[in-house]
Amino acid sequence: MTHFEYIAVAVSIILGLGVIQLLSNLDRVLAQPRRYWLHSAWVFMLFWILVQNWWAFWDLKDIAWNLGYFSLWVTYVSALYLTVLALTKTNSAEVSWEEVYFSRTRRFFGLFGFVVILAVLLTWITLDASLLHPYRYMQYTSIAIFALLFASKRKRLHEVLSILVITFVILSQVIFRLQPGLFENAG
Repeated sequence: MTHFEYIAVAVSIILGLGVIQLLSNLDRVLAQPRRYWLHSAWVFMLFWILVQNWWAFWDLKDIAWNLGYFSLWVTYVSALYLTVLALTKTNSAEVSWEEVYFSRTRRFFGLFGFVVILAVLLTWITLDASLLHPYRYMQYTSIAIFALLFASKRKRLHEVLSILVITFVILSQVIFRLQPGLFENAG
């Protein structure tokens, strides 16, 4: 077993926990009358991001792994898992998902912004990926939008910016991530 295969198991477990959390709450998220379309959109977006991160982890197959790199990547996927919890974990079956969404925007978008910043830094550190790679512009735009959503509770702003960033992220993933190896020879 290679270092990559060994480490990929730990990363896959954490990503898998996020997928399990999302799927195990999907019936509650989509149940009427609690359902809120914007919350549901972010739940599906997080599912996409978790799966895409597992796919993208292939980029790291050839790096020289060490405890520092491992710790940083586990921190990254753990922060992604916490982002999932911020959006889906609730003890009440009675509260609407709109109330949950707007009561947790700071935690959710703060964590999500942190995740994207970590993604930029980690690929730069471990893969020597350029900070000016075209994919980075999607990441930088997402960080800026997450900062705005973190700071605001305005419903219309959340609706417009969320649609914008979700569309932008999905398109960039389709353009850049159809094949693993986005940052191969990226230096």
